[in-house]
Amino acid sequence: MHTHSKQAMVQQYFNALKGYIASKKSSGDARPPFRTKKYMPTVWKASAIRIKGTRLVLSNGSGTEPFVFPLPRTLVDWINNAHIRLAKLVWDFRNRRYYIHLSMEVDGRSFESNETVVAVDLGVIHPIAAFDGKEVRIRKFRNQLDDILHKITSNFVAWAAQRKASKIVIGDVTGIRERVNYNKVANQKIHG
Repeated sequence: MHTHSKQAMVQQYFNALKGYIASKKSSGDARPPFRTKKYMPTVWKASAIRIKGTRLVLSNGSGTEPFVFPLPRTLVDWINNAHIRLAKLVWDFRNRRYYIHLSMEVDGRSFESNETVVAVDLGVIHPIAAFDGKEVRIRKFRNQLDDILHKITSNFVAWAAQRKASKIVIGDVTGIRERVNYNKVANQKIHG
């Protein structure tokens, strides 16, 4: 592994620890994650990233073969005009595949002083965290879940009304957490 990738992993750990400690001090009810992650993104800094023709090359240190990825044709010219500052190899649990996330500095892009620019961070716990230079807006997962459940149930009720249903029968899920014990992932879905 490239030296800067090792440093980036250590930085990620200490940044997470620092954030946890700050959160614990400010609110008192912060808790560490309830489960450990099996996969951590591998990070390459600018010094370990190269573009060779139509391929992205990520160094793994001296004496080790680099990771080489073909670039989509639609991105080749555009990426050659950008400065890649960071690359992350990320495992996508849902699609069961790896993705490369690139952070780039693009020449020629600037904002007028009167423009409002909003920076967005898409996450897991908070699906959207946004900052406009003055205010932070976090879209909480609970709000998003309530919104989705409302839409699903409204759609279902409309569907049942179209069929002129006089009764709706729902299975009994009382005590399901105690009755059912599968693997961690299935148990978490049932709990949710």
